Amino acid sequence: MPAARASSNTGVSAELRVQGSSWVYDSGSYKYYAAIQRSARDRCAMYSGEVLYGTSWQSGGQSSWGNCG
Repeated sequence: MPAARASSNTGVSAELRVQGSSWVYDSGSYKYYAAIQRSARDRCAMYSGEVLYGTSWQSGGQSSWGNCG
């Protein structure tokens, strides 16, 4: 998930869960983005991400199983 300001670090987090496994996380203060990579061949995934925009966290993602295949 891209950071709100590319010129400075900001709070960013990424979460990913592949069917049959636990959630994995990456969060911190990044200049561009937090990232997670996992193999999901023939399985579905859920994911979410947040970015600190000023004083407010903005989030998005998919909270049900999707992106299957």
